[in-house]
Amino acid sequence: MAAENFWDNLPSVIIVEILSYFSVNERLKVSTICKKWRQNLFHPTLWRKATITLDKMETKKSKKLFQMCGRFFRECVIEFNSESLKYISDCAKVLLALSENRHMQTLILKPTTIDIFNLELNQSEYQHSSLGLQEMFDNSIQKILENTSLMKQFSLGYIEPLVLESPKYLAQLCRPVYSFLEHLNLSTITHVDDDRLPFHLPAHYFETFVQLKSLALDYDHVTDELLNVLQYNGRSQLEKLIINVHDDPNGNFHIIHNNSWRNLRGVIPELKVTLNMLHRHTSNVQISAVASNVDNMLRILRPAMPLAHLRMLMCEDINPAAIEFIAMHHSSSLESVYILDFVSPTEQAQYDNLNEQDPFVMLAWKCTKLRSLTIIGYEVSCENLIAISRLRGKTLKTLDVPECCITSWDAEQDLDYRGLTWESVEEIGNNIGMDDWEPLSIRDLPHGTLESHRFPIDLDVMKILLQDF
Repeated sequence: MAAENFWDNLPSVIIVEILSYFSVNERLKVSTICKKWRQNLFHPTLWRKATITLDKMETKKSKKLFQMCGRFFRECVIEFNSESLKYISDCAKVLLALSENRHMQTLILKPTTIDIFNLELNQSEYQHSSLGLQEMFDNSIQKILENTSLMKQFSLGYIEPLVLESPKYLAQLCRPVYSFLEHLNLSTITHVDDDRLPFHLPAHYFETFVQLKSLALDYDHVTDELLNVLQYNGRSQLEKLIINVHDDPNGNFHIIHNNSWRNLRGVIPELKVTLNMLHRHTSNVQISAVASNVDNMLRILRPAMPLAHLRMLMCEDINPAAIEFIAMHHSSSLESVYILDFVSPTEQAQYDNLNEQDPFVMLAWKCTKLRSLTIIGYEVSCENLIAISRLRGKTLKTLDVPECCITSWDAEQDLDYRGLTWESVEEIGNNIGMDDWEPLSIRDLPHGTLESHRFPIDLDVMKILLQDF
């Protein structure tokens, strides 16, 4: 009884301070101590930052949290299952409610898939108003931006129909009151369809964002003019520039001049560029179109580009000449390479190597800051893996290659086989300082990469890219 009275008699300011150190689930648990703790559970200062999760497991709890505390939110991340129209409509309701919040500083959307508005709509069941769901999203986002002047982080979650509306969002964001915007994501995962009008993001809109730390855009909108704008107005705080490069069947990849990158790097020497080479796999796309962004990598790469991270996601090809170019010109900046493609249990894709030296071995030799290398879906020899591990040593923190993609040579029997010997596994582990290192097994791979499975690859790509925000 005495203990219960002690907790019940604590001042509210002390209870709120204690609750502030707990996670959401922990707060819910300790709120059962007594009535006074439950009353303080929904103090405004405890709910300025929240993640709303809309899926089968979390929706009920998230709705309750939002109903009680949504008006206090300053930072809101909305994770929703975009394979279900129910959760898309729930997300639209959350955005509609947030449009009345005048203190929003962070709005980040995190859908599970790309095409969130292309589901078969049951109009009689899901028509929440005279507006369609897409219009509800659009109107709510516009109102959120109109009502707040405090926005610091804004991400549309790669949702293409919303990104197509980004010129008007950007027009609102570039008002002088938004001068402290720090993180902005207006990029997409797929190329704009030919039957849609292309949209333009005027470079001068970005002049306002003098506090910008990270920016994600499609390559279509990264130009000499934009890089010149990013150099001025004291924008030395920009740390990360993420560029998504899509397939273009016509091969229309504009050139950004090396001087523009050199000038930008001179003003912002700590800037790091992430280059995402993207191809959305569909059965009706021809290989000649699929490979366009990979074939044109040498038109995109420039020696002065401060390339730190390269991702090639479902591109169905590797350009060895581009990898060698990176090894030669980005040796002092490259930190990670992540290559993801389809995996077959029996035979993996090969890349044409024009030189005697494997390009990834060259990469490991030249790039002294390389910390992470992942190659999924392409054949890699045991000898090259060992060479990579020797060259990078303990500075290499991640070396991920599926066992089914590794080829080894048995000299005694004069034949190739899949996988690694225990001695090779041990040697690679010793070289990189990981005693428990081993190649990836099938169960470790993203489900969408397995040709024998029927999981949508969009889920895997989206999960990788959403890590940036």
